[in-house]
Amino acid sequence: MDESKVHFTYKSPEDTPGFLLYKVYTYWHREIRRSLRPLGLTHAQFVFLANAHWMEQRSDELTQSDIARRTEMDVMMTSNVLRKLEKKGLLNRTPHSRDTRAKVISLTPRGREVLAQAVKVVEDFDHRFFAQLKAPEAFKKELMRLMR
Repeated sequence: MDESKVHFTYKSPEDTPGFLLYKVYTYWHREIRRSLRPLGLTHAQFVFLANAHWMEQRSDELTQSDIARRTEMDVMMTSNVLRKLEKKGLLNRTPHSRDTRAKVISLTPRGREVLAQAVKVVEDFDHRFFAQLKAPEAFKKELMRLMR
């Protein structure tokens, strides 16, 4: 292919919002992973523990499907992450009372301890990272708007 026929609207990658978002996310995600490593958690495991905790408070029988929908992860990824958290003793998966195919998810006391430590680590980093923005609340609202 003749490279002279490739046309970019932007002058450089740094001019494209998508590339900038990718770079910011990559940096943020790398630092979150580094921060969670001493707790023995991946970022995905933290996301699942945190969402399980939030959802557990609002539901009698929280299922894997509920967590998959909430986190927008596919069912197989959800199952793999939850299995690892169960092996670490951070959550239990027990049979559902009405749906024999479903598993009820609940945090163990150890899971709550680790989550409490992880929330502190993640929120501390988020506060430092996003404090650099001129209008962090407006930024958060714009992100939410983009998600719709």
